[in-house]
Amino acid sequence: MNLLDRTGLIDLVARKTDLPAVRRACLTGRVEVLGGFSEVCFQGDPCWIIKITAKHGTEYLVAVVPYDNLHDYCVGIIDEIPWHTWVGTRISRERYSVYAGDHPASYDVLRDLAIERREARRSVLL
Repeated sequence: MNLLDRTGLIDLVARKTDLPAVRRACLTGRVEVLGGFSEVCFQGDPCWIIKITAKHGTEYLVAVVPYDNLHDYCVGIIDEIPWHTWVGTRISRERYSVYAGDHPASYDVLRDLAIERREARRSVLL
């Protein structure tokens, strides 16, 4: 099973999550695909992250980690978005990409800011 589009990613989360509230929010709430991340969740594996906002306002950050050569996926809740590892491209003239996410230009700025903050913290520590 390859995730080729936004709908496939959201459907996978709704099917694989253990949390009924997340399943419901996938169907009735607001979903934003944040795109691909090089290392974020579950021992540093690459993944996709989606932000799901339930009708009553609760937000869930859900990571989708491929394993077994993309034949299966692990789905889990994470605490924060590691923008410094976002791997999408800012402007894509191609069709939608699950790697770029719903708003790639905004995510590109967030990645750059996160990288600058990490470098500033590193220089203070040195």
